[in-house]
Order: sequence, then structure tokens, then C-alpha cells
Amino acid sequence: MSTVAARDALEAAYRTDARRVLATLIRLLGGFDAAEEALHEAFAAAALQWPREGVPANPYAWLVSTGRFRSIDRHRRQARLDGALHELAAIEAVIEQGGLDGYALAHAARADMQRRLGRAAAARLSYARALELTRQPAERRFLEARRRALTPLE
Repeated sequence: MSTVAARDALEAAYRTDARRVLATLIRLLGGFDAAEEALHEAFAAAALQWPREGVPANPYAWLVSTGRFRSIDRHRRQARLDGALHELAAIEAVIEQGGLDGYALAHAARADMQRRLGRAAAARLSYARALELTRQPAERRFLEARRRALTPLE
């Protein structure tokens, strides 16, 4: 399908279906803000996907499904992030308040949480601290591999 035809179909879907898609998403997601964000994400996805794959047979249904699934994915990502933030805070509290600054595995756990949160520079420092405290060759190899696996320049 040509880009022009896909754009025309997307504009037509916006004119004819956007309000109905929004109303359905409000009902499915339980609120206006979440539904409005899902609506925008669905149209953004359509702008990328429809020129490549063609306009679906039922654009309304496609937009509702895409908006709903994007909303679910966003909530899952946020839940993982929130969980990792709480875990990192707990680990840091144990290290600081529990007098475990000299315990290598506490720093390794901190580094793993920082890595999960995309904080590569902080994770690198925590892995380095864990390596300073570790004397076991197998643990050192494991920690060095984890530190090397961090993407550069983060």
C-alpha cells in the first residue's frame, strides 16, 4: 500500500472513528486520561504500521485493540519499574543501615537492580565495589561478565 493511501485511510479513520474509539477505550480502561493516551498511541502505531502492512479490514477494531494493548503494556512496564525501584531502595537501606558495606553480594544485588533500571553508570560502580570485596574466582568471573555486559557510554 502506498504511503499516501495509508495516510488517507488514517485521516479518514480519525475523522470517522476517533470519538467512538475514545469512548470504547474509556469504558475498557476506566478513565478518560488513560483512554486518551491509548488513543494517541493507537493512531501513532497506525501511522507506522499501516503504510507497511496495509489498512486493516476494520480500522475501528484495530485502533481499539491496539490502544488497549498499548495501555496494558504501559502498565506492565510501570509495575516492573516500580518494583525494581522499591527493591533497589530496600537493598540500599540494608547496605547503609545494616552495616553491609563490606559485603560483596549486597553490592552485586544493588548493581543488578541498577542495571534493570537502566542505570548503567551506577551499576558499573556497584559491580566494581563488589569486585573489590570478592576473592572467590567464580564470583569474580561472574561479576566481571555482568559489568562487561553493560552497554558502553550509559
